[in-house]
Amino acid sequence: MMIQSVRLLALLLPLTLAACDEGKSEDEDASSEEADADTDADTDADTDADTDADTDADCAAADNGWPEGALPDDYAGTGVRNGELAMLFEGLTDQYGNEDVALAQFYDSMVLLSVGAEWCGPCQMAAENSNALWQEINNSQDDYQFWTLEVLIQDVAGATSDVTTGARWAGDYGILYPVLVGEAALDMSDTYRVSALPTFFVLDPTFEIRSVTEGFPGDERLVGLLEDGYAEFAEDHPDWTRSCPDFELDIPEGCGNLVVEDDEECDTTAGTASCRTLDEPRAEGLGLLCTDECTLDDSACGLPYCDTTGSESMAYTGTVDCSDSGFLWDIFELTLSEGDCVHVKVDNGAGNADVVAYMVDESGTWAGMASDYLELDDEGACTNEPWDGAACVDSSHSPTISGTVQLAVAQWGGDSCTDASEYVLSVAVNGVDVDLSEGPVVTGATELP
Repeated sequence: MMIQSVRLLALLLPLTLAACDEGKSEDEDASSEEADADTDADTDADTDADTDADTDADCAAADNGWPEGALPDDYAGTGVRNGELAMLFEGLTDQYGNEDVALAQFYDSMVLLSVGAEWCGPCQMAAENSNALWQEINNSQDDYQFWTLEVLIQDVAGATSDVTTGARWAGDYGILYPVLVGEAALDMSDTYRVSALPTFFVLDPTFEIRSVTEGFPGDERLVGLLEDGYAEFAEDHPDWTRSCPDFELDIPEGCGNLVVEDDEECDTTAGTASCRTLDEPRAEGLGLLCTDECTLDDSACGLPYCDTTGSESMAYTGTVDCSDSGFLWDIFELTLSEGDCVHVKVDNGAGNADVVAYMVDESGTWAGMASDYLELDDEGACTNEPWDGAACVDSSHSPTISGTVQLAVAQWGGDSCTDASEYVLSVAVNGVDVDLSEGPVVTGATELP
C-alpha cells in the first residue's frame, strides 16, 4: 500500500484576548499584541506536538509487525451479527510466525474478516485475487485504511491450522495482509458461530458489523459489500476522519511471502498453473531451503511422475460423502515394487463430485494434496462437470520403495457438495489394469494415511 494520505491535525484552541482598557497607549497595545502572538505560537506548537505524539503512538507498529491500534478503552463489543459491535479476539499467529495478533490492532479501519480453511475450494477461489483487491481498494481512495484479515481454521487435511499452513497459503496466493492461524483461529470461528466456509464479515472503523456473507459471492460482490458498509458508516458518522496515515508494511524474508511465477515446464505440464514451492516440513526433511523451487517432474517433490496409462477395463465405482471440516476418504491398498508406474484415474458419476486423490508409499513419500493441488487433482475432464467447475484425476506416479502403497479418494466439500456422490476409480500398474473389486479397506476416513 503506497497511497497518499494526510494526517489531520487537531484544531487549534482559540486564545481569548481580554479587551484592552481604554486609555492604554498604542505602545502598550502593540506590546500586548506581540505577547499574544507569542502565546499563540507557543500554544500552537505545543498543541501540534501533543497531537503528533498521540497520533504517532496510535499509528506505530506493534511488536508483531501489524498496527499498534487505537481501540478506545471503553470498547465493549460482544456481537457477531449485523448491526452489532464485533467481539474482539486475540492470540492468533500470522504467516510469518508472529504471535498474539489481535483484532483490536485494526480498529479505525474498514476490515474484511474472512474465515476459511486450506482444504476449502471456495476459499481458494476467494484467495486468488484477494491481495490485488486489498491493494486496489487502498490505492483507489484516501477516506479510510482497508485491511483484509484471513482466518484459516484448518489445513489441507482438516487438522488445526498452524504457521506452516499460513505460510503456505500466503506464498501460494501472494498474500501480504495477515493470514491468521492456530488454535485461537479455531476458537474465533466458534465464537463467531461460523457455520459455512468461507464466511465474510465487513467491519466499519468503529467495528460495527455491516454485513455477514456465507460462501464466496465473487470479488465484485465483496467490493460492493465493503463500499456499501463504508457508505452506511459515513452516513451514521459524518464527522469521522481517519486518525492514522496508511500503515507501511515491513515484510520479513521467508516462506510466507514467496510467489512463484509460471515457468515453461509448468505451462507445458499443467496449463497455466504455477509451480509450487516446497512447504517447510518437506523442505527441511529433504535438506532444502524453503526458497528452492520444486518443479513438477522433480522426484524431490514427492512420488516421481511417470507416463504409463491403462485401458480402464476394471474400474471400481464407489460413493463418498461431504465433510464440513476436511475430507472423508475411501482408502485402497496396493502391493507394488519400487519404480512401478501407477496410473490413477478418478472420474465422477451421479452427484457431479469434484474428486481428489492422494497416494503414499511405505517410506512416507506422497503425491496429491500439495499446496498447489497439481497432483492427483484436476488433470483431466470428468464425465459430469463438477458442481464447482473443476476437473477430475488423471495422473501417474512411481513408489520410491517396494511394499504397500495406499491410495485415497474423496471429494471436495462446499455449498453444492452432495453426499453419496459417485466416483469411478481406475488403476493400472505398468500398463496393466488392476482389479479393484474388493473395494477400499477403509471408508469415510477423516485422516489421510
